[in-house]
This record gives sequence, C-alpha cells and structure tokens, in this order.
Amino acid sequence: EGTVEIDGDVVMAPSAALRMELGDSFLGDEIELRFNNGSLTLGGTLVLELEDSFVPFDGQSWFLIRGEPDNELFGSFDSVVPPDGPPGFTYATELVFGGLRVTANAAPCPADIAEPFGVLDLGDINAFINGFVTQDPIADLASPTGVWDLSDVNAFLASFVAGCP
Repeated sequence: EGTVEIDGDVVMAPSAALRMELGDSFLGDEIELRFNNGSLTLGGTLVLELEDSFVPFDGQSWFLIRGEPDNELFGSFDSVVPPDGPPGFTYATELVFGGLRVTANAAPCPADIAEPFGVLDLGDINAFINGFVTQDPIADLASPTGVWDLSDVNAFLASFVAGCP
C-alpha cells in the first residue's frame, strides 16, 4: 500500500510484471507509482488486483502511474491481466497527463463473452460452458463471487435470452 517513487530513467523489460491494486482508497490525487527526474518506459505485464470485496462502478478511474511535469512516460504494457471478480467489467489503460490511467467499464452484455462481440451465438454458449467447467471468472456471473453454481448458469441464460442492447 502507498506510493512508490522512482528516481531516474527506468525501462521495464518484456518479462517485467507490475502489480497494482484498485480500490476505493484511490480518490483524487492518490497514485501508486510516481517517477521523478527521468523517464519511464512501460513494458511487460500490468497485473490488476482489487482490494478485498471492492466492486468498481462503471467508468471509475485510477491514476496508477504519474510523472513530474518535465518527465516522460513512453510505451505501453504488452498485456494487462484484469482482476479476479466481480465479473462483468473490462479494464482499459490510457496514457494521460504524463501518467497511466486505468478505467473500469461495465460490460454491456454479460452473455456476450466470445467473438464476434455484439452478437449472441453458439460461441458465447461454448465460452460460458468452458469457463464454468474450468472456474474461469468470465463464467462467475452471480453472487457469491468465486463460487460457480446454478446461479451463474441462470444469470447467463437470462442475459442470453434477453439479448444484448
């Protein structure tokens, strides 16, 4: 917890992994990683985690990395690992104002989990069944989070039958 400060130039290798926690304690100007007197080049994997029992709201954002005004942020992460549960959210990263912002976006249709997105089809059903059998968070659609049961099946079926907006 808290802010880590880095002085000087840093280049993250492709094998690097940076874990960042998202929660309601990130209000206003609280930042987890600040770089000073140099530049930061992103690379590797950003692993997102949620504070215990935290549920984001649609459009909630966090500034996870910030540099001083005369410092520069370059590159991007090769991959972003979303946090486990609650299901129904995607996480977008964006370089803004010399820093990195992550935004939680509510998925428009919980049943639309396979390509082509925007169309409910057999691919979504197969993806749900595979996720359910392997206990993938993509199939954990109902409370309690972390438990795959008939409530998840019912939530998927209700969403699938209702269709996507």
